[in-house]
Formats: sequence, structure tokens, C-alpha cells
Amino acid sequence: MSVVIVFAGIFIKDPPKNWWPAHIDPLNWKKDNRTPADIRNNPPAPHQYNIKEMWSTPQAKWLGVQHALFIGAGLFGVNYFYNFAQAMHLGSAAAAVGSAGFALADGIGRPLAGLWSAHWGRRRVMATSYASLAVFQLAAFISGYEHSSAAFIIFAFLSGALSGVNFPLTALTVSDYYGENNNSGMYGTVYAWKSLGGGFAGGIAAMIMTGSVFGGDPFYWVRGFVFGIVLCLLASFVVFFLCKTPTMEQVKRAIAKASGRSIEAVEAEMNA
Repeated sequence: MSVVIVFAGIFIKDPPKNWWPAHIDPLNWKKDNRTPADIRNNPPAPHQYNIKEMWSTPQAKWLGVQHALFIGAGLFGVNYFYNFAQAMHLGSAAAAVGSAGFALADGIGRPLAGLWSAHWGRRRVMATSYASLAVFQLAAFISGYEHSSAAFIIFAFLSGALSGVNFPLTALTVSDYYGENNNSGMYGTVYAWKSLGGGFAGGIAAMIMTGSVFGGDPFYWVRGFVFGIVLCLLASFVVFFLCKTPTMEQVKRAIAKASGRSIEAVEAEMNA
């Protein structure tokens, strides 16, 4: 993979200078091409934040928290669905198909979630998807425990379809809340919380199920699936109740805190 990535990178070039059409505003083209429903459900940021201003709002911290929680839940499926299927004697074929279907659906679900969020709102889609993953992980566990290969494959596929939706939706939410000028850097700081989520899905999950971060027999699968489901539900709660759009008062406080100015000075500048 590294060789292929390096090889592909050789052919990446900057676009030619002045390639953007002169009649389109490069900073506002997205607003001009969004549907009324998209703008209503995902209003654009009233201010182009920098990274320091972004992290001066409470929503930024909670966006990182929900990202870590849901990544932990999603990667739990990546890490353990195959081993679980084998432990439940579903057969190597069912285990492989279920795990492969999980990964395939993950790639399909991400762009579909982005399209859905344009019509229903990022936060609502995220909260609904997170809660739905909890249901599908529970259904996958019950299917495996009852030794139903077909049902396990179906619910593994559905779990996979939702396991990665937080990546595009979190990136879009950061853009909606904090603007697009510094989006790559701002989303990068939220994305870094993935390392915490990886810990949830790897060593911590293994310790809960086996008593060791390295895994081993026996696996207490009920504990593991309960852990993954709890992560889903916590992520859904955090994103729905704590990741709401920053208010104008929060915007002003964030700018003042990041710049070391008074709120009155910031208000005067914004009203000028």
C-alpha cells in the first residue's frame, strides 16, 4: 500500500493558476449551489474561524469526544466480528462474508450518509446512525449467539454501513460550524481523537472481554458487545445534545478568547 500511495503521489500536481471560473466566487460557490433544505438544516458558519478560535468553543471538544466514541464502536466490529463468528461456529465462509460485507458496506455508507445529511441535517443523521449501529450490533450478536449465519451476515453488513459515517459527517459539521477557510487543519485536530477511539476498540475491548490487552481465551463476548453498544449510545447522546451549532454569543466569546480582546471590541468589529 505504501508503494502504491507513493507512486500515485508522483502524479499529483497543483491546478494551473487562475483555473477557477472568473464568474464564480471561490469562497461562496458552495452556498450558491446548495439546496434550500441543505442550507436550512446545515446553516453556514457566520464566521471563518481559525483553529484557536474553534477550540475556544465547547462544541469542538464534544465533536472530538463523539468522534472517539463512535470510532471505538465501529472499529470494535472491524476487530472482532470475524473472531466472534468463528467462536459461534458460523463457519469460515459466514465469518469471511460477514467481515468482508462489513468492510464493503462501510465504503458504501459514507457517501450515502453525506447525501442524507444534506436533507435532514448532519447532527440528526449522526445521532440516528450512531443509535442504529447499537441496534445492529446487538442484532449481529444475537444472530451469532443463535448460530444464524444468514442473519449474522445481514446485520454485519448493516453495521458496516454505519460504522464509518462519522468521518464524512464530522468533517462536514466542522465546515458548517467553523467555516471552510481553515477546514483541513480544524478537522485534522478533531480527527486526531481517532487514536483514543482505537484504544477503545483494541486493547480496552480486549481487556473487558479477556482480562488482557493482548486478548486470549476465553472471550466473554457479551461484555464486548455491551461495551460497543454503550459506546454507540454515548456517541449518539453527545452529538445530539452537546454538539449543537455554536450560538452567536459563543462565537463572540471564542474570538475574544483566542485574540485576547474584549467581547465588546469583537462585537464592534463584527457590527462595523
